[in-house]
Amino acid sequence: MRPPPFRILLALIPVLLVPACIPVVTHAPRVHPGLAVGTVAAIATDPVLTGEVRTGQSTVTPVIAPSSVFARVGWTPDNSGVPLPVSLGVSVPIALPFSVMHPEADAYVQLSPASHPTLAAGAGVLLSRSYTTPYAQIGRDLDDDVSLYTTQSVAFFHGGDRAPDATLWMPAAALKFSEYSVFVQAGLGRERLGADSTRAVRFLMVGGAVELRDRAIPRF
Repeated sequence: MRPPPFRILLALIPVLLVPACIPVVTHAPRVHPGLAVGTVAAIATDPVLTGEVRTGQSTVTPVIAPSSVFARVGWTPDNSGVPLPVSLGVSVPIALPFSVMHPEADAYVQLSPASHPTLAAGAGVLLSRSYTTPYAQIGRDLDDDVSLYTTQSVAFFHGGDRAPDATLWMPAAALKFSEYSVFVQAGLGRERLGADSTRAVRFLMVGGAVELRDRAIPRF
């Protein structure tokens, strides 16, 4: 028997103690109406932003395994009368030092027709004090509960305030099974270590997510 999603979410809580700072889009291209909550955890092939990032008198070594809990609300033309499906969400890293990893807001618009039975595409942006990450998504529903999609994003780390100073292109592919999804995300870019010093950044990351939607959210 498949364990209920809420038990899987609870089982992932110890994994969430791994620090985080690389942005990850936590949803598929198709917007679903109502509230969704969940968690994301991932591991990387190699540390990404491993160089010491010096800002003023502060020195911090960022770490990269994303681990967070999130909440998101979606609106669609059918249920809310909006012209296009939209969603707004927030993701909170569960890690220390929290000064490196700020809460993240996610605003997304589905640009494909909500009535299309299989294809979905859209664009959005992740915003935090550490980075700005515009992204685009496109995917296809393979079955009622199965979808395959890609996310193409570019992360602009702002630097300052103890945050990394880097620019990363991050293509990702994901397979979603109802409440569960798995993803692979790569990263290519440059990290600025000083006025005249940069280094190439390359990484590969594998992760998973659990998302509880509407009536699947447990009531206490």
